[in-house]
Amino acid sequence: MKISATGKPKHEAGFTLIELMVVITILGVAAAAVVFNAFPAGPSPRAEAEQLAARLNAARTLAITANTDTALVLSATGYSFEQRLPSGWQSPRIPAHDWPQGLTVAAQIEGGGRLRFDSTGLATPATITLGPVRITVSSAGDIDVE
Repeated sequence: MKISATGKPKHEAGFTLIELMVVITILGVAAAAVVFNAFPAGPSPRAEAEQLAARLNAARTLAITANTDTALVLSATGYSFEQRLPSGWQSPRIPAHDWPQGLTVAAQIEGGGRLRFDSTGLATPATITLGPVRITVSSAGDIDVE
């Protein structure tokens, strides 16, 4: 009877380390394929709404601290912000953002104008819908994501 380096007979049942490593590698590749295909590639409407709400809050804070109006500018491709300065409306340091592909966006802004925060933090009431998620801005400047 031949004996291996471990001192056990070669015909003893079991798996070698190489066989186990191959199986674990195959399982890892299969799990990665499932994870990458199970979740959408782009950001979810909820994540987009949370990001917009955070930026709206930053715009409100900017309006209060800079003692000037700050407004949201919505378009079909994304959104940006503007700040009212003595020379007119200009972009503040809040970066513009493009909507991800396939996201449906609708906005209802009271008076049909801009969603604007004034120097006291009061806002133009508005409802912005991103897919199934809704952002509401009250006249007091409160921002809620539903």
